[in-house]
This record gives sequence, C-alpha cells and structure tokens, in this order.
Amino acid sequence: MEGKDLGFPLYNNEALDLNKNLQVISGHLLNQNGHLIDLSTRIPQAYTNLHAVGINEAGLIVGQADVQTDLNQFQQHGVLLLPVELKQLNYPTSTDTTDMGPTQSKVIGADQIAYITGTPEMPRLEASLGAALLSGMTVECRMEVKTERTERGTKDDLYIPQTDETSVVTLPINQPWRIYEDFIAPADFFGGTCTVFFRIKGSGGNYLGDEQKFEFKIRGKNPKDADAKSYIEGSEGTYRFAWAMAQQESRQGNRVHNQFNSGGDGLAIWNCQTSGRPTVGALLSSTRR
Repeated sequence: MEGKDLGFPLYNNEALDLNKNLQVISGHLLNQNGHLIDLSTRIPQAYTNLHAVGINEAGLIVGQADVQTDLNQFQQHGVLLLPVELKQLNYPTSTDTTDMGPTQSKVIGADQIAYITGTPEMPRLEASLGAALLSGMTVECRMEVKTERTERGTKDDLYIPQTDETSVVTLPINQPWRIYEDFIAPADFFGGTCTVFFRIKGSGGNYLGDEQKFEFKIRGKNPKDADAKSYIEGSEGTYRFAWAMAQQESRQGNRVHNQFNSGGDGLAIWNCQTSGRPTVGALLSSTRR
C-alpha cells in the first residue's frame, strides 16, 4: 500500500486524529478539505490553550481548554465543538471581479468569502450545525457584522437579527438557519467581517456549554457594464449625463461600474476624491443628482 502525505503540520508535536472524511486534528488545528482552521477562533476568548483530542465520523470534536477563575487561576474545562456548515445558495461562478451571471450552491469555509452578486443580490446564506445528526435540542443563533472599511468607523456595524447583540433566532438543532431571511432593513444590504454565534440548549432548557462562533466575510462582485448602463439610463430621468458621471466616478484603470474593488479582493470601494476610487454607492447616487 502506498503511503500518502496529508500535508498537515503537527502542532507542537502533538498526536493527531482523523476520521474517514480526512478531517484531521492536532492541538488547536483542524485540516478540512486542505483548509487549515484554528479551532481556538471557534470558542470564547476566555478559553485558552485549546487541545483537540478526538474527532468522530460526523465531525464532532472533543477537547480541553483552560479557563481563568476569579482567583486568577486556571481550570481545565472540557470542550465540544460541533461542525458548522455555512452555504451560499447563490454563489457567483465567475472568477472575475465582474459577475457574469450564473450562480451555484457553495460551502463557505471559515475565513472565506461570500459574495454579493452583480444583480445585485445579497448572498443567500444558510448555516447548519452538527451535520443535521443531532435532535431533541435547540440552538440560539445570531450574527455580528463589522465593516472592513476603517474610514467608516463603526457606522456600518450591525447585528442579525434586529439591532443588538442580545437578539437571537431559536431553532431546532437539526434545522438550518436561513440567515438571508433575517436581512431586513436597515440590515438588508451590507458587507464586512461576519461572525455567526450559536449556543445549544438541552431539552430541559439549560445551556449545554458556552457560545461558539464561526467567522467569514461578505464582499461583492461588480455588475456587467451593459447591465449597469441599462439601469442608469433607465433611471436617469432629466439627468442626461448620469451614465457618463457614473463611469467617471466608478473607474479603476480601464474598468468602470466598479462598486467593489476590481483588483480582485471584492472589497467595497471608497473615497474617489483622494484615491481616484468611487465613493460606495456612486453608481446609484449618480442617477439621483
């Protein structure tokens, strides 16, 4: 039998464990589909020195971590990490920064990017916990969004659902959270660094462990030139030069109609006056001048 190098670094020479899906753990690291995940980002900051010791075929991970007490000492606590799957149902298939139209369902891994389409349409996101193998419990879910544009301060930060971090969506643990159904104004169109938090309740209503989290980003794809031009001309009314103004304000090099950076990272563009980049929203605001 020929051996295979999994390409997975052992953390501090600790033993590893793996399941039949080739999910591999060592220390605080998980290798999943070639993507290295730091499991310590999935648990509260009060937990330190995380060591995963086992993973089963469903992807449930058990481990231990240190928690500081009021006496400034550390106690060792058991940790159970459930597999989280975040899926975008309308992920743009185009590899270019312009969305050419087709979409597909795609799993978004930790620290990866979900995209606003060029239509534009927000990513239709679903989050599932425990690989749908658990039952008889509920899970409380919420999402926190922080802007990636430091120029805006905290003006674009928000919470899903509602307007503060105490609001949650409660669901049976084997039912996915259709996050996009809670994209309600003023939280109906946004991007940034997103953190999904979840906490499990047993059948008796007691919490089973502390809140866990999953982090990713929402960025965007630009519209096709023809679509942007058609929309602007159809909306310009008496402002006959709106299309020309929008091209000027959204230009990056030889590319126009850029709501998001055409350099490839999909980040919302900002500050046309100092950097030659258009203000976020320039395409729409140009039609209303």
